[in-house]
Amino acid sequence: MADQVPQAPVIPVADVLIPADAPPAAAPPAVNAVPADADNLEIANLLQRIQALESQQQTSVENGLSGLAAYGLRRKPDFDKYAALALAEDIVVVAHNSKHEKAAFLSAATKALRERLDKPLEQFQAYFLALFSDKDYSKVLDSISKVDKSLRLAASPMASPSTSPSMRSFQNNRLVCNFCGTPGHTARFCFKKNDRSGRARFSPYQRSFRGRGHSYPQ
Repeated sequence: MADQVPQAPVIPVADVLIPADAPPAAAPPAVNAVPADADNLEIANLLQRIQALESQQQTSVENGLSGLAAYGLRRKPDFDKYAALALAEDIVVVAHNSKHEKAAFLSAATKALRERLDKPLEQFQAYFLALFSDKDYSKVLDSISKVDKSLRLAASPMASPSTSPSMRSFQNNRLVCNFCGTPGHTARFCFKKNDRSGRARFSPYQRSFRGRGHSYPQ
């Protein structure tokens, strides 16, 4: 049996490198435990913020449309074509960014207005109101236009043919003067009769001398 070789005692490395009187080493910082659903919670918060921003943009579009309608109702001295078009173009950008349901309409309406900048101010403002006024105001305009139309028809010659020039001419042609036989007037307004009566009124032969028992012949 072979002789066994004695082995040296094993000394821990820490005992060799670290002096015995050294303070104990600080414990490593504890790692915060991350819950399994933390990522999902953060994503949910981001989605909520995105939805809130989109909702604000939707509200901005509606507010912008109300602002356009209010601007279109300004008096003509306070209405500017280029400022109105700039406001509409700003609303178009917001509507496209928020994917608003009226984005396509607003874009087409703004393009139509841009093509009509050469029109007179009053006409351009009428276009602007027709495109961007709200439904309630459109109903009011429609009602007023119907009333105006009915009043114009009532005041037109076609509504009262008895006063139209053609009807008056027709009626006058049916009149025949009993004095001169000319159509278009009566004997009361006959120029020939009145002229003859006027000359006879101032004729010296109409003077009668009752005291002498005779008169000059007419």
